[in-house]
Amino acid sequence: MTDETTAVARGGWVARATEYFAETKAELRKVVWPTRDEATNLTVAVLFVTLLMTILLGSVDWVFTQALDWVVRVVSGA
Repeated sequence: MTDETTAVARGGWVARATEYFAETKAELRKVVWPTRDEATNLTVAVLFVTLLMTILLGSVDWVFTQALDWVVRVVSGA
């Protein structure tokens, strides 16, 4: 442990919070952020997959609803 780390470890919550935010800031500088084109392409891909899954799950729900309605009609004799 360095002297600074030891001091922070013994320090109060303000010292620990300050160290935490300083380390967070240092880590965020290391991040390789996507370009605007990459972010746009990935956003479009997510929206497309979301739409596709919505249609798929909605269709499956509709099929099961129709099947359950048919079973209820057959069982109740209506």
